[in-house]
Amino acid sequence: MSVIEIAELLTKGKVIPLEKHEGDFIIWEDNVVYKSDLPFIIKDLIVGDKLESPRYIFGCKKQENFVKIDLENVVEGLTEEGYEDMADYFDYESDSFKKANEAISIWLEENKSANTVYSEDRSYLIDLQSIIKKIEGELDER
Repeated sequence: MSVIEIAELLTKGKVIPLEKHEGDFIIWEDNVVYKSDLPFIIKDLIVGDKLESPRYIFGCKKQENFVKIDLENVVEGLTEEGYEDMADYFDYESDSFKKANEAISIWLEENKSANTVYSEDRSYLIDLQSIIKKIEGELDER
C-alpha cells in the first residue's frame, strides 16, 4: 500500500471504519480473515510481535469465481485432441443436452458459497484506528 494510494483515497473520502465494513471478511497480509478476528490479530501484532499495526487496510470485495459453465465449450475443449471437427458432431440442441446445462446451472447455484472468492478492493480504505486505540487502552490499563 503506497502513501500515494492512501492519500488519494483519503482525499476522495473513500475511508470507512471497520465497524461499517459490510461483509464478514477482510484481507489481511494477503489472507482472507474473518472481520471479527481482526482485533485479535492486531493485538497479537502489537503485544506478541511488538510491531505497529497499519492504520489503514484496503477494502475487500466478494465475487463469484465463475458464474457459468458452458457445456458446449467444455465439449469443444475435450474434443480438441480427437478427430477433426469432432465437436461439430455433437447435438447441442437435444433435450438431454439442454437438461444437462440446466442441471449444471442448478448445481452451480447450490454450490455458490464454494465458488465465492474474496479479494482486495483498492477503491476504498478501512480505518483501523478505533480498534488500535481500544487495544492500546486495554494495554495501558494493565
